[in-house]
Amino acid sequence: TNVSNYNRAFLAPIMHQLKRLEKSTQQDLEGWSERVQSILIHLNRLIFTLTTNQRLLIQEKIQYHPNHSENQKPIDWYLKRALNRLRYSPEPSLQAHLYQFNEQSVLNMILEISAEIGPEKIQIILEDAYLSNDKRDPSYRKTFERLREANIEVRTDTYANHSGSGESHNKFIIINDDWLWTGSTNITNRGFRKNFNHSLEFYSLDLNKAFSIEFEQLWEGRFQSKKWNGPMPSEIHVDSTRIEVLFSPQHFIEEKLRKSLLQAKSSIIVGMFYLTNSIDRKSTRLNSSHLVISYAVFCLK
Repeated sequence: TNVSNYNRAFLAPIMHQLKRLEKSTQQDLEGWSERVQSILIHLNRLIFTLTTNQRLLIQEKIQYHPNHSENQKPIDWYLKRALNRLRYSPEPSLQAHLYQFNEQSVLNMILEISAEIGPEKIQIILEDAYLSNDKRDPSYRKTFERLREANIEVRTDTYANHSGSGESHNKFIIINDDWLWTGSTNITNRGFRKNFNHSLEFYSLDLNKAFSIEFEQLWEGRFQSKKWNGPMPSEIHVDSTRIEVLFSPQHFIEEKLRKSLLQAKSSIIVGMFYLTNSIDRKSTRLNSSHLVISYAVFCLK
């Protein structure tokens, strides 16, 4: 069913042009070459999308992409493939919450897609610290300005006179109503090619809805302490995989993490950029020899 729905979405622009051709008369031949060219463009996009997304659409609803992997393409290749879905959706939409954003090839693709689907279909939230601090890389501010020049609405974590502490550190992109991109990767050259990062792709209506609830309150200016405990599903299943969705600070993640750590029997593998909070080792019955610092997730054994 999913493949059939997406095929209809991909073919819709082509069928639209064919109907226009059918209605044309012999006296109205002037626009035919432009219409045929438009059909060829859509056909090329259809072939590209079907060949790159066929495996995802039919088999895999969860994709894991680490960088610095010899067995995978660069992370930005997968992100651009995901963004390309906007071109073929009957109701395209993009909601992006990005901590750092200055990668030019991704920016250019978003601007191109915006020109095709309309800038009103795109909403982006950025961390203000990278835009208002003169000591930061000026490319962050230039990226922000190019988005605004294309009439794409961009807000920061200072929207609606918000003055809470902390940064908007999350990174997630909601594509249409069924595709989610998230992980540790910033949309920067360093994030894609220098730092050790990972990204996850999910094909899930329920997961998208959970992230969309979070995005909407941030879009309205409710950051950090102003956030509310909105209706969140306790768990989501993507095929046979159980996923629990938690956002800070409203979901008391530290306490949930502590309870999870107490379930460990022999070891804990920690994937964190920083681990500075007061999760003491004594309470988890583990000493330093059992605590391994890596970069991705908590693994309990």
